[in-house]
Amino acid sequence: MRASLKILTCNKNVDVNGKSVIFSDDDNTLLSCLLKGGINVNNHCNEGFCGSCRANLIHGKVKYISKPLAFVHDSEILVCCSIPITNIKIEIVE
Repeated sequence: MRASLKILTCNKNVDVNGKSVIFSDDDNTLLSCLLKGGINVNNHCNEGFCGSCRANLIHGKVKYISKPLAFVHDSEILVCCSIPITNIKIEIVE
């Protein structure tokens, strides 16, 4: 009988506007992590089309789970369709 193993990713620290939240295996996207952590983030389409969830990536790396269609600069990310692959620091301008 083989034991089944669930491979877990390591939790990632997300520093946003001076507040820290943890991205865990339960989070589908950075947006879900931020909202769960009580951080207000503009969002609309939740699929990378509109760009309303734009944030400045100060430090770290993210991966897009779906390629955004909205234009983003090199220093920007869309939190609705990305996940952190390292600890990150972001800035959300309200």
